[in-house]
Amino acid sequence: MRLLLARHGETGEQYAGRYVGATDLPLSGLGRDQARRLADVLPGRGGRCLCSPMRRAQETATLALAGRDYPLAMVDALREIDFGRWEGLSFAEIADLDQDLVDQWRHKPESFRFPGGECIADFRQRVLEVTHWITTLPDEEVLVICHGGVIRVMLCSLLGLSFDRYLSFAIVPAALTTIEMDGQYGVLTGLNLTAGTQGGQR
Repeated sequence: MRLLLARHGETGEQYAGRYVGATDLPLSGLGRDQARRLADVLPGRGGRCLCSPMRRAQETATLALAGRDYPLAMVDALREIDFGRWEGLSFAEIADLDQDLVDQWRHKPESFRFPGGECIADFRQRVLEVTHWITTLPDEEVLVICHGGVIRVMLCSLLGLSFDRYLSFAIVPAALTTIEMDGQYGVLTGLNLTAGTQGGQR
């Protein structure tokens, strides 16, 4: 199996550097352009496309797949983590608001639950479960359009890496990451592929 993983396009400069997970934002004008350009690095047809139900991911899928033969299905487990009351805040704002919780997050990330939001361990578990399900599908190729956090967890799982390496991957908006699967593990064959990068690499 070949897995094609794509993050949604940009949602707007006003959200740059802010924690946005469960907030259901649309794409910005730039994000819509990015989604259309994503089509340039996708195969003409594929086995299926699995998509996060978040609006920004659905819009990316619709624009990128326009005119292509990709059966599209929404998968709830592909949604981004819920940052709770930290949604929409910068790290500096979060530290001013909840320094004690930030310290807990730093020292015990596995058991940390975002205030009013999701536990990191629960987030990782649901992504691991959906990743395992995807790798058991009979398709030769599956496209997944979702979120940066989800893709990072998937990469750690599929490449056999510790989740301590979670932030080792910079996942670019509306770019393609490819993995050739061998059983439950895979080989990273492309990272952040876009039409405008030499050899597709960035």
